[in-house]
Amino acid sequence: MATKITKEITIDLLTSSSVSIVTKRFITISGTKQQVGNTERKAYSNSPLGRKMLIDEVGKPFINSIFAIWGDTSTVRDPERK
Repeated sequence: MATKITKEITIDLLTSSSVSIVTKRFITISGTKQQVGNTERKAYSNSPLGRKMLIDEVGKPFINSIFAIWGDTSTVRDPERK
């Protein structure tokens, strides 16, 4: 019997300028859900680059919720490249 790994994504620390996304992976063994691996956390800024990365890396329902708070335009500038 194959073991299926499920992923849980949580929006954490959502502000007008940033969001932190927490990801955990689980397997179910004998009816008991157990975490596999480490909890992952990634922050995204409400900048043009941060918004693009968020769209590329996070599922649509989460993006819609975050953009409902962030609005249509970024509030943070991307860092200048040297």
